Amino acid sequence: METSRYNALQLTAEQRVAHGLSFNASYTWSHALDYASANVVPDTTPFMDAYNRRLDYANADFDIRHRLVASATYLLPIKGSRILNHAIRGWQVNGILNMYTGLPFTVLSATNTLNIAGRSRASYVGNGDGALSAGARSLQQWFDVSAFSAPAILHFGDVGRNTLCGPGTIQLDFSVFKNFALNRVSARHVQIRAEAFNITNRPQFNSPLSTTGAPGAGAITSAGSPNTFQRMSREVQLAIKLYL
Repeated sequence: METSRYNALQLTAEQRVAHGLSFNASYTWSHALDYASANVVPDTTPFMDAYNRRLDYANADFDIRHRLVASATYLLPIKGSRILNHAIRGWQVNGILNMYTGLPFTVLSATNTLNIAGRSRASYVGNGDGALSAGARSLQQWFDVSAFSAPAILHFGDVGRNTLCGPGTIQLDFSVFKNFALNRVSARHVQIRAEAFNITNRPQFNSPLSTTGAPGAGAITSAGSPNTFQRMSREVQLAIKLYL
């Protein structure tokens, strides 16, 4: 049985140093599918129905459909008077922009109608898939909770695995470097760095609570990933590096 599949289109644009400016931009459209993204413990099953595992073949937990990463570096030009040249020599500004779509999640039911251990997926009500338009989504209701219900007794829910997506990420990092040469005959120098991560302090919201019938279903209650130091609120750091 095939366990996973990944297809992608990758585009890259690059400008090498010209007049002090260089940049790189990469865009990836991709689609990852699998049966179970987490490591499976032997003799256990992560599948909704162990006798019909294809019901779980869907978007992988780590599937990010669109991703754009752009970075730029600019070395301030040296021109003008000698005093001005000394003031601006060695300055460098840098920026990195990350933009990518949200991770998929599965809508579950708080009521387990299967009479077995584990959680049950929800069932659809009507013809909609529960997704809301960008203008209708909010932190209080990211998806249409009313589009789902508990399955019938001893029935599997008909909602597929990872059918909806959480919020995307837009993060801009910015830094300023200043290099001080230690002498004129070698490359040894001291660098003072000021770096700001997520400089706009844009909230990076996580996926909503996705168990219908439970308190707060459909609402987003957390942001960022503090344990991995990713998608954080604005952080600023200062550093000094010695290059020998």
